[in-house]
Amino acid sequence: MVMRDRETGTLWQHATGEALIGPHKGAQLALLGGELTTWADWQQTYPNTLAALEPERWTGLLPKRFVSILLEKATSHGHMPGITQNDTRLDAHAPIIGLSIGNQHCAFPLATLQRLGGVITSFAGQTVQLNYDPTHDKVTIYVDGQLVLPQRMWWVGWYEFHPDTAVYGG
Repeated sequence: MVMRDRETGTLWQHATGEALIGPHKGAQLALLGGELTTWADWQQTYPNTLAALEPERWTGLLPKRFVSILLEKATSHGHMPGITQNDTRLDAHAPIIGLSIGNQHCAFPLATLQRLGGVITSFAGQTVQLNYDPTHDKVTIYVDGQLVLPQRMWWVGWYEFHPDTAVYGG
C-alpha cells in the first residue's frame, strides 16, 4: 500500500515508511506499530479513545454501498504482484504475524498461533513468546521479556519486503 500525504504530495510506502516520490523522497518515517483487536477490547484497554467516524453525508460519485462492496471484494481476494517472486510456503492471503529483530525476519502463521494458543521459541539469539487471545483475536509478542507490537498482515505483503524471512513451523 502506498499513501500520499496531503500536505506535501509525497508518496509513502506503508510497510517500510520510505518516501518513494515527492519532496521527501528517500526520507524514512519511524514505524509506530499497532495492533488488531476487537472494539470491545480496545475500549477496555484504552477507555479515553477518541474514535473517527465516517462523515454523515456521502459525497462519492458512486453509491457508498457499491464502493464498500467493491473494496471488500478487491482487498479480500486480489493482490497486485510486487517485485519479489511469489513465495509458496504459505498462501498469499494467509494472515501472519511478522517479527523483525535486527536484519532477521520471521513470519508466524496466525493459524498456527490460533491452534497452539501461543509459542515460545528462540529467534535471532533472543527468546520470543507469542500469545494468541481468541476472545479478542489479538496477538501479543514478547522479545526477551519486552513487549513488542505485532505486525499482522498477509503473507504476500510480508514476503514482498522481507524475502529472506523464515517461517515458523510450529
